[in-house]
Amino acid sequence: MVFRKLKLLGIGSVVAFCSLLNVANAEVTEEKSRAFFGVQAGSSWIRTKNVATERTYNTSRTWEYNYTYATYGILGGYELWFMDYLGLRMYGIYSASGYASIMQLGGGADVIWNFMNVGGGNLGIFGGIQVVGVYFRNWGAVTQYTGKWGFDMAANIGARWSLENHVVEIFGKIPFIENHTATYIGTSLDGVEQNRSEYYIRELFALNLRYVYRF
Repeated sequence: MVFRKLKLLGIGSVVAFCSLLNVANAEVTEEKSRAFFGVQAGSSWIRTKNVATERTYNTSRTWEYNYTYATYGILGGYELWFMDYLGLRMYGIYSASGYASIMQLGGGADVIWNFMNVGGGNLGIFGGIQVVGVYFRNWGAVTQYTGKWGFDMAANIGARWSLENHVVEIFGKIPFIENHTATYIGTSLDGVEQNRSEYYIRELFALNLRYVYRF
């Protein structure tokens, strides 16, 4: 009896959700496939890590430091709409943070879903994957080295409002990869390694506001 009630409740919930989607999708305005260009700015949370090993006493210690930096970037690509409420976009992107101490260049793809008409435009959400090469330009006392390339992959998820040629978005980026940036080796007078320090950097999260113009 309980199982039957749960089954009916589940079926009713699915029907209600589908009905809500149909109503919401019926309200969205017309979309068309086209190219776009955008600018963005926000904040990036970055963690650096130093793993120091002392060979003489066979000990190891780890230090971690968190930083928050302003971030900015540009992107351009193409939106492909299958229906007025379902689309896909592909883009190339350049971004920088920490006074251009970290620069990223790559591309990504997002699935877009419009679900409601607000203020004459479409309110929607999007999510996707971004793949970039990362250049660590100058970290001074953090790594004691400059000019290091790395690789990163991140998930994007956010909300957007679009009206004709104009789109405003707010989104979060969740990176997955920690990059090794440098190795420092201390030696004795006869050249024997005494200690070693390994340096790593990882972007933990970024929150951005973006404006997009569609041609």
